Amino acid sequence: MNFRACRIGPTPAFPLFALPFLSLVILGLPLPFSSQVHAASAPAASPAGESAAVETASIEQIARLVSQLGSASFAERERATRRLIELGVAGRAALVEACMSADAEVRVRARAVLAAVSEADFRDRLEAFLADYDGTRKQTLPGWEQFVSMFGSGRQARQIFVEMQRAEPELMEAFSKDAKTASEAVVARSQSISQQAMQSPREGLISMGTVASMLLVGGSQDVSIDEQLGVQVYAWMIYQPVFQKNAASGVWSPMLKKLLGRWVVKDASPTATVQNLLFAAAYELKSEALVLATRVLSDEHNHSNTRQYAILIAGRFGGKEELPMIERLLSDKTSCGTFQANNPPRQVDLQIRDIALAVAVHLTGQNIRDYGFQSAQPNATTLFQVATLIFNDPARREEALKKWAQWRAEHP
Repeated sequence: MNFRACRIGPTPAFPLFALPFLSLVILGLPLPFSSQVHAASAPAASPAGESAAVETASIEQIARLVSQLGSASFAERERATRRLIELGVAGRAALVEACMSADAEVRVRARAVLAAVSEADFRDRLEAFLADYDGTRKQTLPGWEQFVSMFGSGRQARQIFVEMQRAEPELMEAFSKDAKTASEAVVARSQSISQQAMQSPREGLISMGTVASMLLVGGSQDVSIDEQLGVQVYAWMIYQPVFQKNAASGVWSPMLKKLLGRWVVKDASPTATVQNLLFAAAYELKSEALVLATRVLSDEHNHSNTRQYAILIAGRFGGKEELPMIERLLSDKTSCGTFQANNPPRQVDLQIRDIALAVAVHLTGQNIRDYGFQSAQPNATTLFQVATLIFNDPARREEALKKWAQWRAEHP
């Protein structure tokens, strides 16, 4: 019986890592993770491994095996398929060409074999890279050189990098090429993550390797991403329990915080600034928090809501060296909103200068209650709760400002 009549019809081209494993099942082949494929594949990270495979079969023999993928004999098609899997990366070039064959059977089998070979090759490269813990074997992966320049090449860095490669091989490959390719890849991945978040908002189906990869690529200065898309996707990822847990403690923590720090400092978009200030404060990113706060307070045109958080976070992480920046705001009457005051009950206006005064008093080691901030409440992230820095009466604000001026004159 000729099984060729049952073969699958024309199919569109697939990326190497996107071919469904169903094709292998249909063809009766072992999945890429099986021991058979693993034992037969040569590690691509080692040039010697590929040479050995070439010695096993010449270019002419590989070409003949590829042509046999379209044989009229089912048994011959099966033998050729299995042999090409055994040869591994040695037959990759011929298989890539065969994926564009006019023969549908050849195309389908070539894509299935190429997927199996690529998966096994990728796994072998990861294992070889991880085993080269001291770097003496000079094993590398896409993006490793850029990663090393930022985080070093120790065993822990190598382990985390492998997780990033496992989660996002295509993104890391793009990152290793150029800024334009990396930008396109991170935008495409952001879009897919955004769709995933909308479809399953409560499931949090995202790995730590994906978050780390996205922060690495998105946080690079020469990589660009749409402002609104970046705000939505990165905020969603950072709020995920998997990130919060690993960034708070454990082996991932130092590197995740550093990756987050690169992202929040780079992203200067107005819509993200308050959020990034709060991220920096929540994860104790002192230097990044001060960079952000200084950037915000250097431009008086920034919104009062943004500036109020910048003042508070500068007060939390800064010292007396930040005092001149804060003092310049003591005459700023910009409103930050109205709040309910007691004794007597009334609506009062909270101004930029009120928050600046509270922070200036704090930075100089004084008690803010001595300056009339009787309702002030501390906050673990922003030093003080914003709404509690109100003066019940405008006259008390003026008294507090005079008290500060007198103290400053005595402590130049």
